[in-house]
Amino acid sequence: MASELSSPSERLLSLDWIGLQVGEMEKPQKELERFTLQKIIQDILYVLNLEQGMGYTLKRLFVAPGAAINEYLFEDRDRLTRPFQLIVLLVAVATFLTLLVLPDMEELIEELHKTEGWDSFTPAVQDSMEWFTKNMKQYFNVFFLAGIPFVSLATFLVFRKQKYYYAEHLIINTFLSCPQTLFFILYVPFLTASGFFAIFQVIPVVVYSIYAYRQIFKESLWNVIWKSTLCFLLYQFLFGLVMMILFGILVLLKS
Repeated sequence: MASELSSPSERLLSLDWIGLQVGEMEKPQKELERFTLQKIIQDILYVLNLEQGMGYTLKRLFVAPGAAINEYLFEDRDRLTRPFQLIVLLVAVATFLTLLVLPDMEELIEELHKTEGWDSFTPAVQDSMEWFTKNMKQYFNVFFLAGIPFVSLATFLVFRKQKYYYAEHLIINTFLSCPQTLFFILYVPFLTASGFFAIFQVIPVVVYSIYAYRQIFKESLWNVIWKSTLCFLLYQFLFGLVMMILFGILVLLKS
């Protein structure tokens, strides 16, 4: 049983609180604007807007990535789209297109079974390879996004002179992954073509990375080239090591 209020001031405060609650309940709810074709077109134009939002962000990342990222980190975060929001959208598009172009799961598994020495693998290893193949296709976006922290760790270790925090390297590499994902989206139609066509996806990514890192970290072209190469090798080692550990754990679980 609740105790009685001990003083007039306490009773007055209690009445004020009840009045506020009643007022909130009686306040009319704001009606959301109904969707119309004009509203949908406005939303589409916002995405393509070159003065603010996603369109503006992509334009700045292509034209002046160093200035754009430093603006977001240290000056103004209103005009640029948040990097994680942008990369999730682009990777989702890339994943959708990849699923359309790549062979279906049965064909991928058949190709995997043609791998040299397949019959020499234990059943647990075979099952684990099939699991990775299926999930790499189905959850391409997850594997791609999982690599960004490792790239960021590599640039954090290699480009130490500028003294960016690791979290800032995460922002930098997430932003840079957006144009790189666009290059991949343009390359998607050639995924099933000859391996020669891969050069059309690799070269733009390499050139853009060197161009962007030079602007961001403000080092000479030669320094950026060899440091970018070192970052790539370090990223491959770290990410590959984690994938090998996960693969080993999966084999043990299936044994």
